[in-house]
Amino acid sequence: MKISSLKNLGILFITVFIINLMTPPPAHPAALIDYEAIDAAMPARLTGEDQYKAPEGAARRGLLRIYAPYGYFDSMVLERFSALTGCRVKVESFQTNREMLNFFNTGRADGFDIIIFRHMVLSHLVQGSHLSALPQWRLAHLNGVGPKFAFLGYYHGARFAVPLSWRVMGILNHSGHHERHMEARGWGNLLAPEIHQRAVVLPDNPRFAFGIALQELGYSFDSADHNELAEAAAVIRRVSESPLFLGFVPFNKAAALCEEGLVTIGVTSNRDASLAMRGNPELSFYTAGARVPATADMIAIGADSRNAETALYFIDYMLRPEIAAQNADYLHMSTANSLALDLISPDNRDDRALYPDLEPFVQMEFLQDPAASHSVFDDYYWRLATGEHNVAIY
Repeated sequence: MKISSLKNLGILFITVFIINLMTPPPAHPAALIDYEAIDAAMPARLTGEDQYKAPEGAARRGLLRIYAPYGYFDSMVLERFSALTGCRVKVESFQTNREMLNFFNTGRADGFDIIIFRHMVLSHLVQGSHLSALPQWRLAHLNGVGPKFAFLGYYHGARFAVPLSWRVMGILNHSGHHERHMEARGWGNLLAPEIHQRAVVLPDNPRFAFGIALQELGYSFDSADHNELAEAAAVIRRVSESPLFLGFVPFNKAAALCEEGLVTIGVTSNRDASLAMRGNPELSFYTAGARVPATADMIAIGADSRNAETALYFIDYMLRPEIAAQNADYLHMSTANSLALDLISPDNRDDRALYPDLEPFVQMEFLQDPAASHSVFDDYYWRLATGEHNVAIY
């Protein structure tokens, strides 16, 4: 072979090598799922004329077990998933995250493929070996998670969960009594009822009741410092001794009391506030302070999942903008999926309680894991509250 031919061959080899270096690696097969083609095939598939090929490793005729809060999924969302995959879906439910954790700690929660939970209990579930780390590069629709929520779901650098929806805590007030200076006072409206001479209620959740007083005193909402909690307890005690104080109640009860006009000011979530405002246009909702207490609902794969591939596909399915919007509308909750916002029903998207227009300087403060402070919160709370003694900390 001539030297010139060898030279040309060498140049060709180097050129191909350089091109390969510059070419990005192919996307993971899971990121190439053609959802439009799948959906287009649904009618034919349902009549038996076509068979949808589920993701590699997924159990087409298997069972997907989900552990979630009561009523968390629109039945149409689950039916559509079953139609796409041929996999049956079974949802088992719980009321509170404490109930869920107790269920796991007793060893009875075996074989769940999907788990829905509040973000604060992530560390418990990971440390208890109840969750599998997520191969997030396989979630084609993960980019829909909004920037305010993108950091949620990690534990020691590994992603274990993805946020689906969120809530913030604020003040529900009768518009007839609402003045701009009240909004500026924030939690002070609740903690000094004698100033505005209006009946108030406080959350029956020790964490939130103390968090309000702690923030008003200039401390962290998540503080477990005994001295700071003692100061907060003194504030709550002073409020509870006022003739204008009607008691410690859940968020939904506070919203209902305001809607019925029995209470003029109370603490509730933006979701419960929105529902109350639909029933009583005299109500208004506003957040207090520059750091707004927030929680998020997370989705994850159980460590004992028997159908992990289908579970991963289900998470990506729930991240699809149209599915995220449909389920958020069903729940009447705020979606964490920024790409789904344009698909939310106009009534919900324009609802200033569901999607509050937070000022640029206002931050959502996602509450930290309170496990280490359970006994501290409970001890102080039970010295103040009367009646029901089984109050959820989450």
